[in-house]
Amino acid sequence: MVYTYHNTTPRPLDNGYTIGYNINMKTAISIDKKLFEDAEIFSHHAGLSRSKLYCMALSEYIYNYSSDIITQKLNNYYEKHKSGIDDGLKAAAYRLFDREDW
Repeated sequence: MVYTYHNTTPRPLDNGYTIGYNINMKTAISIDKKLFEDAEIFSHHAGLSRSKLYCMALSEYIYNYSSDIITQKLNNYYEKHKSGIDDGLKAAAYRLFDREDW
């Protein structure tokens, strides 16, 4: 969702020091001007700092991408290896289901 809010006041850049338990890294990236402006507006409306918004977005991307990698590795494994339930276990499960009233 993109917010349209044209009267944004420029916020001062932070001084690069973060107090806390973590050692934070500073980085510089180049992004499209429109994306930057949308991120500024969104972070303002969401009450987030620019750094927090970018960290959240990057974390979400990495989490989703990592999930895709794991899924792909599992798919590759199961293409080459038999998967399924042991025949004896399957027969036992069917016997239990036969006893239940559905």
